[in-house]
Amino acid sequence: METPRRRYPKFLLPVLLVLLCLCITAIVVISAWLKVDTKETAEAYLANGKKYHIIVTGSSENESFLKQVYKGASQVSDSYDAVVELAVPESQAEDVSLQSQLDYCSFAGCDGVIAYINSEKTTIVPPETDAGKVIPLITVGHYSPLIPQLSFIGTNYSELGITLSRLILSYLKNERSLLIVNTNNRNDPNYSILMNTLTNTMANSPRIITEMLNYNSGGDLSIEDIIRKKLTGSDSVDLIVCLKEDDTIRVAQTVTDLNKVGEIKILGFGESPEALQYYNKGIITCMLSQNLVKIGETAMKEMFEYKNNGSANSFITADVQILPEERK
Repeated sequence: METPRRRYPKFLLPVLLVLLCLCITAIVVISAWLKVDTKETAEAYLANGKKYHIIVTGSSENESFLKQVYKGASQVSDSYDAVVELAVPESQAEDVSLQSQLDYCSFAGCDGVIAYINSEKTTIVPPETDAGKVIPLITVGHYSPLIPQLSFIGTNYSELGITLSRLILSYLKNERSLLIVNTNNRNDPNYSILMNTLTNTMANSPRIITEMLNYNSGGDLSIEDIIRKKLTGSDSVDLIVCLKEDDTIRVAQTVTDLNKVGEIKILGFGESPEALQYYNKGIITCMLSQNLVKIGETAMKEMFEYKNNGSANSFITADVQILPEERK
């Protein structure tokens, strides 16, 4: 007796076609979100015959930071038989969450991720392979113990506070006035450590008049207006210390606009070409920065230390460069 053929519903094929189209659309959308040419990346991956695929990712506002980390990772990639890909949103106007970017890393099936973490980010779902295996994640930027990272590479904020104190004292010679600009989130434990170390050290120099300019968005005046108002007031300021690159650039712009270059020294942070330009012009007196290329190299070292030996350092202190101490 002939077994009757199984008949499938007529709507099954159209449904499958719709699902296929949705998958293709998702791929296109994710690729459009990020500065990634998937075809080029895949071709490079196959043409080079590399064994491993590592993705460097983060927000567009940290693109210059990530480009240097990517450069360092790429420089040593051949040693690890790996290809490194940089994936960041196309522009700052796009509201692309870090989780979306990590989801892209999962979709790409990469072997490791190096991600920039913002100070406000506390939890994420780590990237996974199709089989549900967690992809090794190394973080840079801001440390959060809640993020399931393999390693964090960044600043030791207690040591940074001591370094800043030493530089402040060398510029002010234990007297005159100091303004510290701080726009960091007060709930950020990293900057709490930095400020505690800095203020405790400065307490030993009572002849230095220290003023804190704390700012949180939401007030009537912008941070630029507050800085300008302070610098055009009756109280003189000899040295301004900025704890973030954005603030360093804002202060450099304001000091330039007010024709106070040379009159007011600026000690700040910066890694971007814009910050370096202000430094090269002598507007920023002293600039601290992390060795971002070295961070990229270290991230690759830790990634493959874990892959080869099953362990890695959980916290690695990044080198801080000072440009330059001799310009005092």
